[in-house]
This record gives sequence, structure tokens and C-alpha cells, in this order.
Amino acid sequence: MGKTEKDISNYRIAYPEELQQHENNYLEEDSPVLGVGLSGGGIRSATFCLGVFQSFAFARGLLGRIKYISSVSGGGYFASFLSAAALKFRKQGLNTTKELGKMLRQDNHRDAVNHLRDRGNYIAPSGMSDYMKIVSVFLRNILVINFVMAVFCMMIFFLAELIELGIIAVCPECISNLYKGCSISLWLFVSPAIFGLFSIPLMLVFWLIRPAKELFSPLGCIIVFIAAVIICRTLPMYSPEARNMISGTMFIPFSVYIASGLGICLGFYLYISKDFSNPVNRRITRDKLEAIQAGVLKFIIVAAMLGILLSTARCIIRNISYAGLIIVGIITIIILISSSAGYLLKKFKGKIKTIELISLVLTVSWMLILAISVELIVSGSGLAAAIGFVVTLAISIIIESDYKFVNLCSLNFFYKSRLEEAYLGAPFPNPSEMPNTKLEEFYGEGTGFIHLYNVTLNETISGKTGVTNRDHNGIALAIGPCGISLGVKHHLSFSNWTVPKNTSPLRTVSPLTGYKVFAELDHTDWNPEPLGAASWAAISGAAASPGMGKQGNCMKSALLTLANVRLGYWWDSGVMHGKQEGLLHKLFGVQKKLLAEFCCNFKGTADRFWYLSDGGHFENLAGYELIRRRLPLIVLIDGEQDGEYNFDGLACLIRKAEMDFGARIEFFTQQELANPVSIAAKVPGKLRKNFKKLGSLSDRFCIPQELGKSGSKHAAMGTVHYRNSRSKEPGSSLIIYLKASLSDDEELDLQCYHKEHPDFPHQSTSDQFFDENQWESYRKLGEHAGKSISSIINKLVETPKRRGRKEL
Repeated sequence: MGKTEKDISNYRIAYPEELQQHENNYLEEDSPVLGVGLSGGGIRSATFCLGVFQSFAFARGLLGRIKYISSVSGGGYFASFLSAAALKFRKQGLNTTKELGKMLRQDNHRDAVNHLRDRGNYIAPSGMSDYMKIVSVFLRNILVINFVMAVFCMMIFFLAELIELGIIAVCPECISNLYKGCSISLWLFVSPAIFGLFSIPLMLVFWLIRPAKELFSPLGCIIVFIAAVIICRTLPMYSPEARNMISGTMFIPFSVYIASGLGICLGFYLYISKDFSNPVNRRITRDKLEAIQAGVLKFIIVAAMLGILLSTARCIIRNISYAGLIIVGIITIIILISSSAGYLLKKFKGKIKTIELISLVLTVSWMLILAISVELIVSGSGLAAAIGFVVTLAISIIIESDYKFVNLCSLNFFYKSRLEEAYLGAPFPNPSEMPNTKLEEFYGEGTGFIHLYNVTLNETISGKTGVTNRDHNGIALAIGPCGISLGVKHHLSFSNWTVPKNTSPLRTVSPLTGYKVFAELDHTDWNPEPLGAASWAAISGAAASPGMGKQGNCMKSALLTLANVRLGYWWDSGVMHGKQEGLLHKLFGVQKKLLAEFCCNFKGTADRFWYLSDGGHFENLAGYELIRRRLPLIVLIDGEQDGEYNFDGLACLIRKAEMDFGARIEFFTQQELANPVSIAAKVPGKLRKNFKKLGSLSDRFCIPQELGKSGSKHAAMGTVHYRNSRSKEPGSSLIIYLKASLSDDEELDLQCYHKEHPDFPHQSTSDQFFDENQWESYRKLGEHAGKSISSIINKLVETPKRRGRKEL
């Protein structure tokens, strides 16, 4: 008999044996014991991490003992630089670890670190010419994306006008005298009509889904009402008094309307009627009925919006001049550009209400301008409406033929090129020597460590259950040289990155039952869109995106989409579930993706195209994948912005580790650090004398003190306990958490920089334009803080050669 999921431990569900074996083979050494997580935080984090690793390079042998580097966003900048340098040395036939140490110590390859320093302002390293390029790229993309969305929306408006004019031409008697000659759109009457004809009957049908013995009450009410309608319709034919009483009122047409709805109700009930004495049939039928009701409600909302916009547009056209329209349009465009540019320099935190208000005003203004444009073109002419619809339909279909458009018109490619030049190109003095950073080259064996990129797969609607993910809105996706991990249970593992191009990758054993993201890859080739290392680094740092994981909402997404502040990426995963997409998707696939961004409505794994964004939108310390692997020693380098020292990133990791992996993270208290004997079983004895370099997280160890006073530390140590561990599985890990912070022993230049810039070392992440002093201050602080833990780490990993990864 085959295994069941109950036979597999939580450890093996989260980290299958196939994936572990491939990673061990890739390292070509004894089992790894040390993993380092590099947090997000843009260039601030990247530069701080550089300094920390430079301190590691001075600690004898420590750099070579790092076997896993997990990175998010800014941490990925530096990790990409390190991996690119390892690629260069490997191709030259040199000892990778030794050459990396020389490069970081600047004993050799000095140009690499100098290259990073020179490009502290990596977005615009050439000054004014690059700033002009940024503005031109931004304006080009915002105009292009708004053109595409405008054409699609105008197509809908033209179609609405065409339908309205057709109804008026075919059934003029359907339009009341009150409607003729006024500015109200016929679509305003569609919503209540659909509600009465379909929504109310469907509600009554829901009442009828019950066992036959319970149907007397609802059926009796419906029959009595239908009988009353029939009597009221026939009574005037036989009674002059009744004719005089009812004629001239709205009762007769209204009664016909209700009778039609009730007829639809009974007809639909007969269509779906089953043995409703069975509770399973009742539940399934009610679920289907609720889905139909939701579809009708969506149509009602769209019709109401069309009616309001078209009616408002007609009123404006009749009451203001064309010059006024032009002025309104210009003002709106100016507000749109200025507000989107302002977003690039400000954070969302603390400004949610303002942003939602701006988003609502801009969205309504934008839609209203399009409606006015359509009304001016149509002017009551059915031919103009038909021509407008055909033209906009043709343009929309042509745009869809270029499926790469949705990514090309984002800021992702510009961002990627800047990262590639600044970080992946740093080890290569001559840019022409920089190889194509395809993953199969980037992840070649012999690097000495495994680098994992962490990104977020945005999923507001669960691919598994079809329900809304109201909390996190995203799934962790980690990609490395030996496979992909998605969430807790879904994995692909392979021996190297040349496998997926030619043959099916090896799918891991979990999950054995239930929803499987990679299930169909058992029998078909996997052909995802190939992305290079620079692309994954850019996606991992795509902080400003319509899809922002747990931080996203509809209002933010609408503003970011209209302003084209879009760093995320639509990745063709090559994974398809269920039936193929319909005709509408094939005709308007690009517009559908943009609409998903606008509405913050992402299907995640249920769709072939996955919207990927910053890994920090899920977890920002890059410790998630290290805890998944239960590495004996985990070091987290936290360079995120946290001026209030709230430790939000660490708190998020603690929650997710416990929820997803059953891992409880606990840091040593000040009392335990003061009495190391109390934790002798957790830490080797030779380490206890180094505890004076550690602080207690419970006492907010790294809150900066006034200069000259002692007390604050850069790092804290703790343990990770894994629940329900089996005898041969790791039961605990040691964790060291290093925070970008100030103590009382920094050198004079750092103290002076802090006096000039009080928010150092937590200056805004929106500041990605470091000057030389700022860059050097973060680098030097990282080097200083790293020295406080390098000796501790070295003693932890200076264990006998045969000691495995299960214990220290």
C-alpha cells in the first residue's frame, strides 16, 4: 500500500527528501549547518548586509561555512552580487570561497566593492541624464497603460451606447415620456429591472430548496400572489367600476412585471428541482444558486455604474462648454501625474485614508472623462457608436496579441536593468564580460552555497478553496538551484536548472491528497517563462506594486495601476488548472490582467499567469525558508526600516513559523544571558563567555542609547523548537538575530553621521539615492555590528567534521 499524508511528518511535507537530497548534492560537501537570511529594505539593507559579510570575511573560515543564503528585496541585491562573483571565480577555475573572502576584505578584486560604492545611487548613477531618463520612462509607460485601459473602457461605453440606441429604435414605446429629451441614460433603469426580474426570483427559489413536506408555505404564498395578479388583470374586462379604479395607475404593468419574475422563479425551480430531502443536494444546489446570484449582482453593479457615468457625462455636456471639458481633463491629468510621482517619494504608512480618497477621486474622474469623450463622439448616432465600438474592439484584440505588453509597460524592466548594472555587474570590470545571468548559469555547481530568492505570489482568491484570502493575500514562493517551494506543501525539485527545459522536473511527494499546484507536471513537460537572476532579484524587490500581499487593498491597487507604479511581474508559470480560459480571456487577456491589478483581484495558482511581487509582502526577514529546512544555526540580518523598534518583521516571522511549520521561536531573556548555566543544554559551554556581546529581545536589546552611555546591543540569540518532531528529525535550532542599530562603541564618523541624520540607521526605504557618506555609514555599521556576532557564529560552527546538520 502507498503512503498516506498521515504517514509523512510535517518536516517532510514542508521539506521533502527529494529536495533535500538535491540540495546536498549541489553543495558537494558535508551536510550544511549555517544559513543566513538577508532582509528587505532596499539599498539600505543591501549595504548593511555587505558590511556584515565583510566582518564575516575577516573571521577565519566563517564565510566558507555559510551554506544557505535566503534573501528578500534589498538583501537580494547583495546576495545577487555575491552569487555573480562566485560565478566569475568558478568560471576562472579559482577557489570560490577564498576569492570571495579576498574580494570582501578588498585584498584583491577591489573594483567590485568600489563599484557598489560608486553606484550607491544605483537608480540614477549618472546624475541628471539618468533622472531625465527616469521621467521619460515613467511618462511613456503611464501614457501607454492609460491608453490601453482607456480604449478597453471606451469599448464598453460604445457598446452600452449602441445597445441603448438599439432599444430606443426598436421599442420606442418602451421609453416613457419622462425619459424622452432628458439626459438620463437608459442603463439607470436596467439595474432595478434586472433586480426585480432575476434577483428577487432567485431569492424566492432559495426559499423553495427544502424537502417536499416543507414547501406548503412558500408555494402557497407564490400561488396566492399569482392568482391576485391574474384577477387584477382580468377584472377590468368585466367590471366598469374596477376598470375606472385601476386604469391610469402603474399597478397593471407592475403586476405583469412581477408575474414575469415569478414565472422565471418557478421555471428555474423546476429546472433545478431534485430530491431536496437529501441535505447534500440542498447544500450543493444552494451553493450554485448563490454563485448565480453573485453573477447577477455583478451585472447590476456594472449596469448602475454605466448608467451613472453616462448620465453624468450627458449632463456635463449640456451644461458646460468644450473649453471647460478640456480644462477638467488637463487638471485631472496633472493631479494624476503629480500624485503618482509623489507616491514614489512617500510611504503608505499613516496615509491610508488620504490615499483611498485620492484613488477614488482619480478613478471616478478618469472614468468620467472617458464617458464624456464617448458621448461627444456618439451624439445620439447609432452609426458613430457602431464605428467606435468596432475600432476600440479591434485595438483591444490587437494589443492582446502582444502578451508581453503587460510587463513591458511596467517599471519592472527599468528596475531590473539598474540592479543588473549595479550589483550583478559589479564583479566584472568590463561590462562586456558579464555573462547572461540565466539561472542555469547563475546556479552552476561549485558556488559553495545555495542562494534562495524569496518572492510573493499574490492570491486574493484562493486557488484551493475559491474563497477570499482576507489576511495575507499572498503565498511565499522561493526559488533556488534545486527547486521551487510554494507555500508549505507544494514543491518542484530537480537536480539542476537545465532539467525543466527538456524534461519534466521531479515532483515531490507532498501533498499526496487534496489540492496540488504542480499535479499535472507528473505527465507533461514544464515550460515556464524563463527568467534570469536579475529578473528574480527585481521581482523580489518589487515593493511598489498593485499586488502587495498582506499590505494590498483595492484602493491602493487602483491608484498604483492608474499611476503605473507597477514593479510586479506577471509570470507565465506553465501550470494550468481545470478548464482552459474562455474566448473573452483569449481576446482580452492583457486587459484582464490590468483589471486584476486595478481591483486587487488575483487568482494565484488557479491562473496560469502568476502575479509576483516583493517577498517582503509575505515575510521580510528571509528566515521562512531557513526554518523550513530546520538548519541547526540560523542567522538573520535585519536591515529593514524600523525607527520605532517595533520589530514588525521579526514578529511576522515568529507568527508564520509557528502557523506553517509548528516552529516556536524563543529568545533568551536577560536573566538567562546573565546566568548561562541555565541554558547549558541549549548552547555549547565555550560560547557562554561571549554572551556579553548579546542583548535580550524581551528588553528591546537594540534601542539606541544616548551616545556615551552603555546598554544597547546589536544582536540577540534564541532557539527554534519544532513541534511533533520524530526521533531522526531536527528538534531545535539556534537563531541569532542581528539588527541595524547603534550602541555606544561606534567610531567617530558614525556618531557624527547619526548627529547630522537622527533617523540613521532607519532612514526611509523610499530613499534609494544614497550619496557616498550615507552608503559608507551603512556599510561600516554593518561591519561593526557583524563583528559582535562573528566570533560567536564561528565557535558554533567550529564543530567536529563529522557532526551532521541535526545538531551543533
